[in-house]
Amino acid sequence: MREFQVDITISGKTDTEMMETFRDIGVWLRWDEEQELIFDVEPTKTYFSYLTGSTDLQTVGTTGFATLRFLCPDPYSYGPLIESPVITSSPVEVKVEGKEKTYPVIVANFKENSTYFSMATKDQYIHIGNPEGLDQITIPPEEKLFDDEMISTSGWTSFTNVDQGSVQGAITPDDWSFVASDYGKGSEWHGPALQKMSTTSAKHFRLEAMVGFYSISQMEMGRIEFYLLDSNGNVVGKLALMDAWVGSESTKIEARAGTRDDGHYFANTAGSMSYKKKTTYVKKKVRGKTKTVAQTQTEEYGQYSDFYGKITIERIGPVWKAQLIRLSKLFGLEVATSRVEFRWVNPDIDQYNAPVSGVAIHFGQHSTYQVVPSMYCSQLTLKKINPITTIAIPEIIEKGDEVVIDCEVGSIYKNGTVWLSELNMGSQYLSLEGDSINNLAYQPANKCEMKIYHRGRYL
Repeated sequence: MREFQVDITISGKTDTEMMETFRDIGVWLRWDEEQELIFDVEPTKTYFSYLTGSTDLQTVGTTGFATLRFLCPDPYSYGPLIESPVITSSPVEVKVEGKEKTYPVIVANFKENSTYFSMATKDQYIHIGNPEGLDQITIPPEEKLFDDEMISTSGWTSFTNVDQGSVQGAITPDDWSFVASDYGKGSEWHGPALQKMSTTSAKHFRLEAMVGFYSISQMEMGRIEFYLLDSNGNVVGKLALMDAWVGSESTKIEARAGTRDDGHYFANTAGSMSYKKKTTYVKKKVRGKTKTVAQTQTEEYGQYSDFYGKITIERIGPVWKAQLIRLSKLFGLEVATSRVEFRWVNPDIDQYNAPVSGVAIHFGQHSTYQVVPSMYCSQLTLKKINPITTIAIPEIIEKGDEVVIDCEVGSIYKNGTVWLSELNMGSQYLSLEGDSINNLAYQPANKCEMKIYHRGRYL
């Protein structure tokens, strides 16, 4: 842990202007998480800190003096991000900056299916999955029935069976996602819907949807829904994000086996609620003079509000699961920052067991309420899940998959989702020696290309 004290001087034309500037600085510096701290004397070094303690302002006329205390839980400073060239063969030498040991981020992009991935230094290794034996066969654990990038409605047809509403309006793809260009009109839920069918059915399946759901006002409502369909277009289940409350930004996830009339909801929640005081400054006339007046109101937010990421629903035998995975950027890559899972074991194996052949998507507005302005789906994938036998070893990585090993935070991601289930016991997250050339080896080198990212570390 490390602490820095920074003396500041604030000047204004009037004492009121000086105090307003001081408050603005306080708002700007108050964060719930660590932020970058860079000093002019070392512009290439970055600390990660947050403001701590009380900050008292001493004033002399229209000038104020204060001391800011920044606490760094991590005492090290870091240099700029360094990206290696594309690595296509093993072993490889990596030049590491800095004076201290550092922890890299390894990004592997696969050109072929694989049952494993491993990487090692001279005294550490990390291993995911298992190489196939001579007496074993390999099978993909999943097969894509379709994988739609949502840039064209080709292959999509009309769908009308939405919950508690009517189908109106239109879905118009933009350059990278499906969005609703028109919701129509109605007194209940209303909006456009389309369906897409596969020629193959899946008894065991997973639906994955990349979605965004962003509100800008507490007065907005909206929903984006995905209906699982059998070969005749009948509803087998549903997955949805919905804001159905006026006066609250409370996005909830719904996951259901069966139809609305006879189904079972195993996820139907907005998660935990938080309350934030929002202060706005407006100019008002007070006794004939214009003054800046603070107005404070309490706003309610659900755990899943302002969501971007992946939502999934799956069924394997009697077990239904849904996930809500929030994504953000790490070194320019999308990785999961949180994941919530809902699980239900159906006690009646003969109920809700129809094979799935297709998916419908629906965007909804409620009555004449303001609609959530940013609801979209940028990728939709329906997968068949294959059972694994004792003589088969699963191909846990598919062609086109991206595997990220973040040795600094100690996590592994596949296509942005946390992926620790295949990590072998004994594995260690790798460290690299600073100010030296590090030798690394990885396998299968003929099936993937890699990049290694690191930041030099200094005391």
